[in-house]
Parts: sequence; structure tokens; C-alpha cells
Amino acid sequence: MSYLHNFAAAQIRAGKEHIYAPKLHRLNQFGLKHSFFTIQGEMSPTQFTNIVNAACTVKDFDWAKLFVEDQLQLVSDKLRDKTRSLSLATIYFEQANYREVLKCLEAKDYQDIHYIIRSRLLILRSYFELQEDVEKNLDYCIAFEAQLIRYRKPKTGAVEATLEFVRVCKMILQEKTDKESLLTRITENANLYLRNWLLKQVTHYKGRSAAAKRRK
Repeated sequence: MSYLHNFAAAQIRAGKEHIYAPKLHRLNQFGLKHSFFTIQGEMSPTQFTNIVNAACTVKDFDWAKLFVEDQLQLVSDKLRDKTRSLSLATIYFEQANYREVLKCLEAKDYQDIHYIIRSRLLILRSYFELQEDVEKNLDYCIAFEAQLIRYRKPKTGAVEATLEFVRVCKMILQEKTDKESLLTRITENANLYLRNWLLKQVTHYKGRSAAAKRRK
């Protein structure tokens, strides 16, 4: 199961989400049915949120909500509240309820790198979707990037893919790069999270010319 999960995750980071996201969701459902994800009746918070995220990626929201309601007791008491908040925020984001995402996560203090990545990605993308304060969003990118750099040892695919995502977000917000170069960076990077979401963000991107006009 671990080999299959790792393979699917790598394929998704490589831009094959449309093929491997449904497979990953079905793999999780199979694993739950056969109790592959629990040790002595307990599930890790990372595994729990991975399952929710995979379900949301394929828009299986009813299943995801039911999973959170029925299976949250499998997570240890001390991490249950944070796991619930992150799981619900994931569902809210995919349903375009961005303010609820921020309500769930902005006051939370996560320590584990996987929690940090998931929560901060949701907050950052919600800021983008709400389009309210570019400077605030840029400051958030800079702080997130610095935090990720501190976690690059040992180097992991998840941290690297997130770091590249944040750097592309910074480029979009700063508008100093021409659109063609930005698209090349998004499409040709082999280890990048949320590639399709980034491509949507640059649909109406103007780049250098727009930024120059505003400065005038």
C-alpha cells in the first residue's frame, strides 16, 4: 500500500492528477475497508488528512464529510481538533467556501511539517481566490517560503513541490515575469503541487506590462 501511495503521489505532483487522483481515492477506500491505515485502532493525522484530500480532489464531498464524522475518533485525542479543522477546511476550499477555510485555519498553530504544508497551502490559495489584498498575500508567500527552506533537510518531494508552488505564486503576485516564462515554469517542472490550479491563476495574467502601467 505504501509503494502504491508513494507512486500515485509522485504521479500527481508530475501533473497526472486527472489519472491518478481517482485511483488514489479508490485505493484509500480499499485500505479503509481492510483496516490497512490503523495501528492498534489508531490512525495518524497525516493519513487521515491524506484520505480527505484525495476524496476532495475527485469532488467526492459527501463521502469526505461522512468519513470525517465517522472516523475522527481514530485520531489521538490531542490531535483530533486540529485534524478536524484541517479536514473541514479542505472540504470547504474545494466547495469554494474560502472564508470558512480561513475561519478554520488562521488561528491554528501546526507544528508537523505535513500539517503546516496543508494548512498554509489552503490559506494561501484562499487569499488568492478572495483577491482582497495583494500585499498581504505576498507577505504570506515570503513567510511560507522561509519556513519551507528551514525544512529542506532532509529534503523531501513534498517540501520541494510546495516550495516551488509558493515561488510561482510570488511570481504571479509580483508581476515581474512575462506570461510565457511563467507558463513554462509551471508546465515543465516535474515536481510541483497544484499545477492545474496555478494554470488557472495565470489565465488573465498580464505580467510586466501591467505592473509597469500601474507604476506610472
